[in-house]
Amino acid sequence: MKRILLRMLAGLLLAAALFYAADYAWLRVRVGRNAAFDTVQVEIVDQIPQKGNKAEYVPQEPQMQTCVRSILPHLGDQPCWYLRRHSSQQVNF
Repeated sequence: MKRILLRMLAGLLLAAALFYAADYAWLRVRVGRNAAFDTVQVEIVDQIPQKGNKAEYVPQEPQMQTCVRSILPHLGDQPCWYLRRHSSQQVNF
């Protein structure tokens, strides 16, 4: 029973590693075609703590943020599908 679980775990880890490698390889192909990056407008709000467990919210100007056209984050950027769904970000001080 223990061997079966270890083999299943090893297979799952191998599948995850192959999925990540395939996603990265497809991104590198897109980099060669100049179609790997995009920009998304992000609204950033600063949260400044106040006395009495209250907070002050200070909105910033909308900023354009670079994202990658892939399923997983690569090259230090978030995927575009994720960034479009989370275009409002909060910064806690």
